[in-house]
Amino acid sequence: MIDSGDVSLELTAGDAAFLLSSAAGELRSGIACELLTIAVPVEVLGDVRAVWPASGVQRVPRESMLLPPVAAFAARMLEGSANEVSGFTSYYVERLLQEMLQGLLLGASRAARVPQTQTTFPLAISVIVAQHSDPELTAVAIAEEVNISLRQLEREFRKRGTTIRRELRRVRVEQARKMLGDPDYAGLSITQIAQFVGFSSGSSLARAMSAVGLPAPSAVRV
Repeated sequence: MIDSGDVSLELTAGDAAFLLSSAAGELRSGIACELLTIAVPVEVLGDVRAVWPASGVQRVPRESMLLPPVAAFAARMLEGSANEVSGFTSYYVERLLQEMLQGLLLGASRAARVPQTQTTFPLAISVIVAQHSDPELTAVAIAEEVNISLRQLEREFRKRGTTIRRELRRVRVEQARKMLGDPDYAGLSITQIAQFVGFSSGSSLARAMSAVGLPAPSAVRV
């Protein structure tokens, strides 16, 4: 059972929930049980945080296709030793877990059916954050994920002085910038980093960085 303010959430075997660390919550159980906890800085979730409920508690739907693999993946990581994982491998492990958690939270938030007028834009940003590495991600696909027409979604972005394409570029560039500035990924070429974050090539990344006022990838690389 999770109690957080006016919200009480009863969990049974196989259930899962997100709990914001800043929420005044209490976790208790009347029987002996095994609890798997994944603690991450809230910043890891990036713009997906925008869809977090005010109570700080969000149940994950049991029918979520991501829940079993996330739990299995996290449990498997507990079996290994941190010394057995190289810095390079560690990045991909963390990246995979981060994207899984983003997907879980996004799916849970959509299932909660919060009024659309309050969540259309943050949900769309969440989709971009979670799927930006997919080079086939389009504005149409994002609109379908948010369950709104493309025209309506474009209108929501215009209200905030931006566009879907611009936000997708922003997220990809920011992720590439972080990787270029981290010596752990010096083994990856600029083209590989560009493709990893969703661009088609190193030159595409360079153009995108120039468009947002950043220097060339080679100048950012440590």
